[in-house]
Amino acid sequence: YNGALVLYYLLCVKHKWRDDRILKIEPYVHAFIWIWCLATSFILLGLGLLNFIGPVCWVAEPAACYEDEPDPSLKCGRAKAFALAFFCIPLWIVILTTTGALTVIFLEVRATSLKMKKYSMGSSDLRRTNRDVKAVA
Repeated sequence: YNGALVLYYLLCVKHKWRDDRILKIEPYVHAFIWIWCLATSFILLGLGLLNFIGPVCWVAEPAACYEDEPDPSLKCGRAKAFALAFFCIPLWIVILTTTGALTVIFLEVRATSLKMKKYSMGSSDLRRTNRDVKAVA
């Protein structure tokens, strides 16, 4: 959901999308997130790679793979590849795209701020000079 949130800010700030356009894609974003989570979980469950490792269940080999003489019918050694494919690589994709998108948003806000600075009055413009005060008196 962090990637979805940064996508929302990127579309609003950089690309000037309004709520009506965002609402059109929002169901697809939510659907993608839920489908990804459920699909990867069910695939891992089906392959027997979602196992207890201390306080949580995680992508891990079945406990029988760690015995001195594991059952030869077990398919051991696949958990690392699935952990990379279903967790580590997508996580780093989201981290890097979030960093890139937030950099783009920062640059956009800074450019807007610099443009607005030309049209704003500084506090020194609002002060009265001695000549102004004498003219009023």
